[in-house]
Amino acid sequence: MDNGEEGAAYTFKLWSTERSDDPDSDVQLVVDYWESLGTTTRVVDHGGSPVVYGTGGPVLGASFSTDAAGETYRIGAIAECAPGDAIELKRETNERRKDAERFPGDEYVPEENVNDVYRNQ
Repeated sequence: MDNGEEGAAYTFKLWSTERSDDPDSDVQLVVDYWESLGTTTRVVDHGGSPVVYGTGGPVLGASFSTDAAGETYRIGAIAECAPGDAIELKRETNERRKDAERFPGDEYVPEENVNDVYRNQ
């Protein structure tokens, strides 16, 4: 963290094969939404495949790629560091999942696989 103490940061990555026929329109939707959250955005064209980069607001950094591996959309973000021990926070979260509590990002994992996905993390 800025003060030299150790902390933990939440990261999120999602790939999707669900792509529209108009990636430029999807890029604009992402830009509009992220800017509504206070995130500063910039769009970079990587050979006909635009990528949105964002900083500030609720994230340290974020990106939305319209042509990730295997012709998928990819979105990723990392939060600012917060006080806490990352390993202990992960263990606590996984214990709470065992009691059927759900967390952001869990909606992208089929219900029957939630405990399998997070058991060893």
